[in-house]
Amino acid sequence: MTSDARSTFNTLPRTLCLAVALTIAPLTIAPAFAQTAMAADAHNDAHNDVHNQESHDQHQHEHQPEHQQGNQHTEQADQDWRQAMEAGQSVGIAGHGIKISDISLTYPANEQGQHLPDLQVTLTNTSDQPIANAELGARLYIPGRATPVVDSEASDAFHVLFRNQPLQPGDSRRMQIDIEIPHSGWWVSADILNAKQRQLILKVDSAAVVGEQHQHGHSETTFAGLDVHPGLDTTDYRRAPADVVLPSEQALRQAFTAGQNIALNNDKLQISDIRFHWTQDDRGNFYPDIRATVRNISAETVSQARLHAQVYASSAVQNGSALPLIDTSARPMSIGPVYAFFGEYGLESGDATRVSLVMVNKSDLQRWQKALRQSKEPLQLVLQADHLSGGMDRKLPSVSQPFSLLAAE
Repeated sequence: MTSDARSTFNTLPRTLCLAVALTIAPLTIAPAFAQTAMAADAHNDAHNDVHNQESHDQHQHEHQPEHQQGNQHTEQADQDWRQAMEAGQSVGIAGHGIKISDISLTYPANEQGQHLPDLQVTLTNTSDQPIANAELGARLYIPGRATPVVDSEASDAFHVLFRNQPLQPGDSRRMQIDIEIPHSGWWVSADILNAKQRQLILKVDSAAVVGEQHQHGHSETTFAGLDVHPGLDTTDYRRAPADVVLPSEQALRQAFTAGQNIALNNDKLQISDIRFHWTQDDRGNFYPDIRATVRNISAETVSQARLHAQVYASSAVQNGSALPLIDTSARPMSIGPVYAFFGEYGLESGDATRVSLVMVNKSDLQRWQKALRQSKEPLQLVLQADHLSGGMDRKLPSVSQPFSLLAAE
């Protein structure tokens, strides 16, 4: 709706104009009963004028063209969803003969403990023809963000199929919407799951009546064209913790020379208390067991981290002739890095957790086994955070100290 249209729409309904003609009598003193009679006549005339005006207005409304009455209903519906949007509520924008109501978006846990989106809506056919299928556009907002965390105009719309039971004129039906990840967008992330509020805006992109070919693609009316925006507080209140103390370069070199496992400093993650040894799984296979305490020292949630690793023989380090037995940062890469996963809800700002670092490829494990299983002396590990993913599973820029720091004077 344009700004001019909104201005017109927001004006008050026209008021009834009551014109009562009063006849001024000559300046004579009339008897009391005559004054009373004149007042009564004036009151009756005014009442009749108002009654006649109201009857005229009602007659005009009843005989308005249907398109004018339809425009009034459309403007009222437009005002309703806009007011709900500004209040931070989930809303549905009607179109193509379909009304959307009773929107429910939850994230229940399944049998495996995973939290997946459950979207249910009520669809009503406001047209005079049976509807076979439709497409719904979606935008999802969470507090602290002015832009949507999910936008169907950057992915795919929802496909609603009524199958062999078309939605008849005037009928309503409760529907569970299938969300195909990632085609419908990234609906599961740490930031979305952690959000205290979620605002979902749905609109009808298209609909097809029974017997028509369904038209795929997005509606010509975009979310931007409708001026859709969040009604939630978009202020970002996140702050990095202030009590962060990282080891100095000298302290790291001393710990490395002393044969300790260390992690190079990173501006988003603090890694400490590293434990590294070989162990066996249930089938007797040896694998490196790497555990560390990880603290999020950034302002954002971290969902996972990729870390490079260098493994040294402790005796070589102490002799000053240290060359890594394994270096996952070497190019071309022959051994893949290790990973820290922080679960569905991620590692929030300021929080710390104990994690096991894992390899995602079996071939990497085999290379670790080949390079290290023959070593009969103590080994020590150096870790470097290489790539972090934020609360929306997108890259979180970060800076780590280089491995060359350990060779510096």
